[in-house]
Amino acid sequence: MRKLHSIRSLGVVVATAACVSMVAMPVAGASSVPPGWGSPSPSLCHGKTFTVGIDIYSQGESFATTMVTSVINAASVTGCVTVKTLVDNASAATALSNIQTFINEKVSGVILANVVQSADPGLLSALHAAKIPVVTTFISPEPQSSSSPFIDVNDAAAGKSGGVALAKNFQKLHKGKVPYVIVGAFPEGGPISVARMSGFSNGVKSVIKGLPSSNVKTIDTQAAPNIAYTQTADALASIPKGSYILFAGINDETTNGMYQAINAAGRIKFASAMGMGGDPSGVYYICHESSYFGSVGFFPENYGNYLLPSVLDMTRGIKLRPTNYFSTAVLSRADVKTYYHSASC
Repeated sequence: MRKLHSIRSLGVVVATAACVSMVAMPVAGASSVPPGWGSPSPSLCHGKTFTVGIDIYSQGESFATTMVTSVINAASVTGCVTVKTLVDNASAATALSNIQTFINEKVSGVILANVVQSADPGLLSALHAAKIPVVTTFISPEPQSSSSPFIDVNDAAAGKSGGVALAKNFQKLHKGKVPYVIVGAFPEGGPISVARMSGFSNGVKSVIKGLPSSNVKTIDTQAAPNIAYTQTADALASIPKGSYILFAGINDETTNGMYQAINAAGRIKFASAMGMGGDPSGVYYICHESSYFGSVGFFPENYGNYLLPSVLDMTRGIKLRPTNYFSTAVLSRADVKTYYHSASC
């Protein structure tokens, strides 16, 4: 049976048995969804060719590489788009250099997938001055504007859904017990990243009533698995042995770094993880790591179907809503194959 997940007040969902596709709506006043959203095709070309630049925060992190591949695949379908990818390695200075390269090369449009909030104003200002259309993902511009529309998940809601699911499963297994919670934050990522992990914490608290604030340990993972490992190991020192632990990181690979620290301490049998992103690494962890309960699926393999048409629409003067949210779904070992048939559970 196919599963459908609605988009929050923004449009239509198209689902397959393998994955979920999401459609965001254009700015209020437009009569229909712009052509090509969700289904890139040569009809987006209008007899022209385009070069679209992607500034991406990593060339090795699973979610990042899956998203970039999705844009390249969408471009291939259109037959008229060349994709140029530059990696900023979460460096504001490198991101600005990348954007200047795109400006110098007079690209048709840019997909900005940087994760350092403080870098955004300068990057967007440079692109707007050059009159190059830009869509943003991962980091929401402040203030939000249709001149640089944000296309991604609702991080607060996504994080909360993960916290609720993890806490409900815990209560099912350990009724009446009170866990500790380790929150693998990434404050440098700005309000969006903070909202995701605050959402997770709030989701847990909404299920486990009266959870003492002293039981919630927030660590700064810097979105790096090795730092997540070290910070988690330090946090464990303040959690009594034999205690139950619920935990989540800003993304799946960071969550796995936390997982490995808890496992190395010999405490994983008392712990349960919730990843964020549901990228290929997260799907693997769900299937192969016994205490990795699930991950909030953002479906990065679908991003290109919306980001690329959005840029092409903007080259034609079509305005989009400042904020456009995708749907998410909590993936667990019980249902991950509903979304990803090739999952090795």
